[in-house]
Amino acid sequence: DRCEILLQWIQRLVVESAAGGVLDVQPTILAQPLQHFSAGMVSFTQARTIKDIQFPFPYEQLITALMLGFSGSTVIVVSVV
Repeated sequence: DRCEILLQWIQRLVVESAAGGVLDVQPTILAQPLQHFSAGMVSFTQARTIKDIQFPFPYEQLITALMLGFSGSTVIVVSVV
């Protein structure tokens, strides 16, 4: 996936820059951005999983029917009161 490749490029660039002396920071400080990148990728993967799993069609139709019924009954109740 493009996002995973981009994450690998960024991580490799950060690690190579730290090894080459371009980023002159302590390893503990350098580990925090890498950890945030990893946590972001986990969240992205979870979001993709939620997107890929389809919602059950009968349940979706039931919710739609109940929302329409609720909307109609709300109009009637409000107009009577």
